[in-house]
Amino acid sequence: MTSSELHDNAIMQQCPKFIRCSAPNCPLDNDQEDRDYIKGEPICTLSKNKGLKIGNDTPLPYQGLTKREWSAKKAWEALLEADKAERITRLCFKGPIRSISPGISDPTLKSRGNIPLIKNTGEKQ
Repeated sequence: MTSSELHDNAIMQQCPKFIRCSAPNCPLDNDQEDRDYIKGEPICTLSKNKGLKIGNDTPLPYQGLTKREWSAKKAWEALLEADKAERITRLCFKGPIRSISPGISDPTLKSRGNIPLIKNTGEKQ
């Protein structure tokens, strides 16, 4: 093992799940871009907060986040403050799950037995 590999391993060992983890794509791996995911392999369950806390002061390319999490973080940071506030407001006032998923508990929909009938209007819900 090279000194670089030992250093990378030391970063990954800071993960609280390191000993029992078998996920091949670790956000604490300096070479995560070189790793390929094969369907069915274990997926890392490290929380974003823990990953950022561990990876913040390291040379990791995404500071302990996955590539997807990193790009979402950068997109959020690029938004204007007014846009951020508007999105937060929309998230806070979505209402209960039943308003998002009609047919599960919406008594106004006609149903046949236990199968709800939802009219497809072509509009996004």
